[in-house]
Amino acid sequence: MGRPDVSLNALQHLILPAFALSMAGIGQITRITRSAMIENQRKDHVLTLKSFGVPERVIIFRYLLKLSSIAPLTIMGLEFASLIGNAFVIEMIFAWGGFASYGLNAVLQKDLNAVTAVVLVAGLFFIVANLIVDVLITIIDPRLRRKEAR
Repeated sequence: MGRPDVSLNALQHLILPAFALSMAGIGQITRITRSAMIENQRKDHVLTLKSFGVPERVIIFRYLLKLSSIAPLTIMGLEFASLIGNAFVIEMIFAWGGFASYGLNAVLQKDLNAVTAVVLVAGLFFIVANLIVDVLITIIDPRLRRKEAR
C-alpha cells in the first residue's frame, strides 16, 4: 500500500517550511478573531444567553465563534495570495523544486510564456480561494443569503 517510513520522513521535512509559511498570517488572523469576539460579546443576544444561564463554553463555541469568524475568513482568503508569494522565498531557502522555483527560473531565463503561465495559475488559485471564502461566509452568515422574490 505504501511505505510509512517514507511518508513519515516527508512529513518531518514539511514541518519547518509549513511553520515558516504560516507564521506571517497567524498573528493577524488571531488578532482579528480576538477583536471580533470581544466586540460580539457585548451584543444583546449574547447578553441574553448569559442571563438565561447558558454555559460560557456553549456561548463561545456555538454562537460567538460562528458570528466572529466572518472577518478572519476574509483575511484568510487574502492571506492565500501572500502564501503563494512567500512560497518563492521558502522554496529557495529550503532548496525545494516546485511551482515557485519554476516561476523564478522562468523569470531568470526570460521565458515569457512560462512567466505568463505561472502568473495565470497563481491568479487562478487566488480567485478560487476567494470564491471558497465567499461561499463559506454566505453559509455562516444567513443575512448574506439571497432572498426569494415575493
